[in-house]
Amino acid sequence: MTATSPSMTTEGAQPTPVPAVPPVPPATTRVLWPAALVLLVATLAGRLPVLRAYVVDRLADSPRVTEDLTDAHLQDLAVNVGMTLAVIASALLYVLYQSLGRVLEQHVFTAAMPVARARIGLFFLIASLSTLPPAMASALAGQVSLREHWWFYAWVIGVGFVAPWLFRPHWRHVTAGRRAALFAVAVIFALMGTLI
Repeated sequence: MTATSPSMTTEGAQPTPVPAVPPVPPATTRVLWPAALVLLVATLAGRLPVLRAYVVDRLADSPRVTEDLTDAHLQDLAVNVGMTLAVIASALLYVLYQSLGRVLEQHVFTAAMPVARARIGLFFLIASLSTLPPAMASALAGQVSLREHWWFYAWVIGVGFVAPWLFRPHWRHVTAGRRAALFAVAVIFALMGTLI
């Protein structure tokens, strides 16, 4: 004898339909992720002249490379290819970083903060604030990178600590352990942005 569901015991009876659960919208409005990527690539492009001068100086300081690349056109080609690959690699790293942020917004902290007509999730905010302002500051200051300054890391860690406070109404009723875990994940995620 096989078990049947209670709604199927009567002959000819139709099963009771289960109401569909509406999909939960993503924490961050979808268009903001690619917009942040475009902004990062634009700041990288703004730093290309400084990066080019840095690479050319490094090549001049490396006699072994300059011995192998005696033609000036080949040196320019090598520098241009290297810079192009660096921008592409940075953009791909940022896409991976954003992907991790999206996953964290779907499974770890799904709350969103409405801003104008958009929604901003915690990990989009962290990804944006830990990468874009330093990249813009670096482009405006004419520096290759700000990673050699202690205040760059202070900024990133500060973003990891401050961003969750903006979402306090969403987590203030959870246990202290979950709060600590949220702040730990936020700081670690912010520090991952230093790899870009």
